[in-house]
Amino acid sequence: MTQQAVYSNEMRYKEGRSAKREYDSCYYEIVGPDPSTLNLTDGSEARIYIEVSKMTNMNVYIYGGPDRFSATEQITKGNQMPVTGRNYSIPVSKGVLVVAYPNQEVDTEFEFKYWVDTFNNKSWSDMLTTWDFTGEDGDMVFLIFCITAAIVLIIVMCCLFCCCKRCM
Repeated sequence: MTQQAVYSNEMRYKEGRSAKREYDSCYYEIVGPDPSTLNLTDGSEARIYIEVSKMTNMNVYIYGGPDRFSATEQITKGNQMPVTGRNYSIPVSKGVLVVAYPNQEVDTEFEFKYWVDTFNNKSWSDMLTTWDFTGEDGDMVFLIFCITAAIVLIIVMCCLFCCCKRCM
């Protein structure tokens, strides 16, 4: 599926008399295609991807589920607002709900993109051998790699220091 975008810079939250007050909020229900129609044979999984690209003075939350009545699965850790420019994903069979509402008395801008793509769940060893740190666990694997490399470097430096000290 090609990437789709949703954009608004007109969401408002103004209190006041009826002629001036505005209370805007939106929710977007995104449901992917039936997984059985996708012909995935290589062990990959079809997922709905969401990227919030603009979020100025907005409150945005992403949940897993097919509609606003049953979307209860947290997509972000601790149900925090998404980070702009970061991809979030969930299997297409679950669906996604995006909830957005503005802060009070400020100009807003909100945009998110969504698409369906495959995800091949790589093991940590596959990520390390191919130097590919993308995907759900990519950041964690890269962090573990950096910490391990730092520990090995410290051990090597200590051994070299001890050998040089002994030779003198």
